[in-house]
Amino acid sequence: MLKEQLPRWVGGAERVMHIDFHTGLGRWAEYKLLLVPAMEDRKAQLAEVFGADKVESASRGAAHAGVGQPPPEARGDSITWCCKEVLRDRHYVGIGAEFGTYRVIPVLAALRAENQAHHWGEPHCPSSVRAKARLKEVFVPEDPAWRSATLAKGVEIVQRAIEFVSKL
Repeated sequence: MLKEQLPRWVGGAERVMHIDFHTGLGRWAEYKLLLVPAMEDRKAQLAEVFGADKVESASRGAAHAGVGQPPPEARGDSITWCCKEVLRDRHYVGIGAEFGTYRVIPVLAALRAENQAHHWGEPHCPSSVRAKARLKEVFVPEDPAWRSATLAKGVEIVQRAIEFVSKL
C-alpha cells in the first residue's frame, strides 16, 4: 500500500524530508538523529542544521545507547526503501529521530515479557495486562516532564527539518 500511495501523498514535491520518530534507546528525554547507510553522504549537511552532537550513524546509535556493541545492519528500513525504491526521483533525505526512555535492560525485559504474554498468556489475565502496560510505559513514559520535553524537541526537529529541506 505504501509503495502505491506514498508518491501520491508526496505529490509533485521535488524535495522530501522524512523523519522516522522512535522511542526506547538513549538517555532519558534526549534524542539522536540516526542515519542509515543510504543517508551517510548527508551527515555533514545534517550536522550543520541539527548539530554535530545530534547526528550519528545508526549502527553507532545502539552502541551509544548502552548495548555495548553496534547492532547488525538494519534491513528493510523505510528510509532506505524510500530512498532507493519509492522516492528515488526526488531530493529525498530521511533520518531516524530516537528519543531515550529507560535503560536498555528494562526495555528488553519489557519486550520479552510482552512477547511471552502475547504468545502464551491469556489476553485478560493480570500478568498479560501488566506486561502490555509495562511495554507501553518503556516506549511512551507517563512522566509529564518526559512527554513535554520530547514533544518540544520533536517540534524543534521538525522546524529544523523544514529549514534543511528548503536548502536542498
